[in-house]
Amino acid sequence: MRYERGQTIDRRYTVLFPLGVQHGGELYRVKDRDGSRAFLKLLDRDDTQEPDIRRAISHPNVCQWRAEGHDESGKRFFVTDFVSTETLADRL
Repeated sequence: MRYERGQTIDRRYTVLFPLGVQHGGELYRVKDRDGSRAFLKLLDRDDTQEPDIRRAISHPNVCQWRAEGHDESGKRFFVTDFVSTETLADRL
């Protein structure tokens, strides 16, 4: 993972928890400057279409698009709403 807890990405998002590597990028739970929580995915490749696809999707069961940008090293990222839910293990 490129970022650790407490580090800032793009002078706007503070890493709360590095969540792991997932399908072409690193996933983080972050806090925006305005205090809201979000998910940030730092992409492995710039040529991926995932941000374009995610931006186009609007569905109640999909995290809503918030922003995109580049970190200080030039890596592309996108941000979606943070959704806290119970896990299947919690439910059982």
